[in-house]
Amino acid sequence: MENLPIKSNCINQIYSRRAIQHVENYNKAFKEIFRILKSEGEFELKVASFWGLLFYKTGLSQSRGKYSVFHLFTKSNLDSKLRRHHFVDIRIHKIRSKRKIGYDFHVTAKKAKIKKNGNY
Repeated sequence: MENLPIKSNCINQIYSRRAIQHVENYNKAFKEIFRILKSEGEFELKVASFWGLLFYKTGLSQSRGKYSVFHLFTKSNLDSKLRRHHFVDIRIHKIRSKRKIGYDFHVTAKKAKIKKNGNY
């Protein structure tokens, strides 16, 4: 996700479910996602909240020990990271986890419209 072999501005929609939290440099991943999305393209993201990290660290998760990286996101830091990478129309909602214990974040955002001068 940090260096995708896809040309710029060619994808209409990207969906990521619980992947970006395991990417070493998630800022590079957000930058790459932004790069390959078309102007006003949609980005949908699901990430674990504190609860997901808690279950992972305490051994209650089936994926315990499978990941060397597990970033923790909050609603406010997700919003600020996406805005920093020029995403707009950001909506972040808590959703019940599959196990119905705790919650994940469901995020939708759009790539900012590219103006004729190349700015956002």
